[in-house]
Amino acid sequence: RYDVIVTRHLVWTLLDPKTAFAEWFSLLKPGGKLLVIDGDFVSRNWATSLRELWEKVTTGKSRVVDNDGAVMAKRHLSILARVHFSGGARAEDIGRLLTEAGFEQPVVDWKLGAVHRAQARQLSWPKALERATQHRFAICATKPE
Repeated sequence: RYDVIVTRHLVWTLLDPKTAFAEWFSLLKPGGKLLVIDGDFVSRNWATSLRELWEKVTTGKSRVVDNDGAVMAKRHLSILARVHFSGGARAEDIGRLLTEAGFEQPVVDWKLGAVHRAQARQLSWPKALERATQHRFAICATKPE
């Protein structure tokens, strides 16, 4: 039995989050905490379009530039179609599934500005802007005593 389980950018890739949440619930001690750090890395927004335009203008080519890139893009879409959150992981949906798994009311933290700023130092400005505008969150859920 564990006191804490932490996941980072994992839940959005799960095929069956209900099963994963039930397993994590069973592994925690009463009063144990599950921390989910995740986000919607699928949905596009204005910053995604801006980043893609910037990349095209500055490199003179689109993101998928050759047959290998096209094959990888097709493979990515095939994999994405199989994950539960293929339309994007939203905090409210994950929170609902955690409650259904038996966790007490999950607490969502949206204040990830410090994380965005730290990551931005390693990214191009269009990619940093895109990251900062994504639906990103941390959720803490507690197994009842």
